[in-house]
Amino acid sequence: KKIATNILNSFSKLQKNTNAPSFELPDKSGNMQTLENLCTKKYVYLMFFDTACTSCLMQMKIISSLKKKYGEQINFVSVSTDKTSATLKRFCTKNPKYDWTFLHDNTNGALKNNYEIKELPAYFLISPDGKFIQVPAESPDGDIDRAFYDITKTKPKKFNIGIKDEQ
Repeated sequence: KKIATNILNSFSKLQKNTNAPSFELPDKSGNMQTLENLCTKKYVYLMFFDTACTSCLMQMKIISSLKKKYGEQINFVSVSTDKTSATLKRFCTKNPKYDWTFLHDNTNGALKNNYEIKELPAYFLISPDGKFIQVPAESPDGDIDRAFYDITKTKPKKFNIGIKDEQ
């Protein structure tokens, strides 16, 4: 199954190190958010979901713990594909512990088409410069924790042996 998925993904226009499709969507309060603003100085873990999708809701429980661990360096963004923004607002009211960014896809399927989403949930990991790191990304119950660790760990300082420091 994994090999078949990899073959299908190779036909996608969405590839690692390419620009993620831009968007401007309302958040749960009605304020407009853009991908560019969400990427500013942080990585973005983008999830597409529907409030009626059981597996989506189960993954959100894991996202909650991932946000506690990596929230300083990664913006967690969940995009609702529900028909109305009222459905998203009710969901957020019922789940106050989900304290990351929630957006409503009001593009009549254009955004799902741009991200080539065939099933929910769908995940994408995007760099601060707006390029895909993982497309599609691992799910929260998959190996995404490893990817988060790799991109957020502090880089070791390089020492120039044999070269004097300038003062």
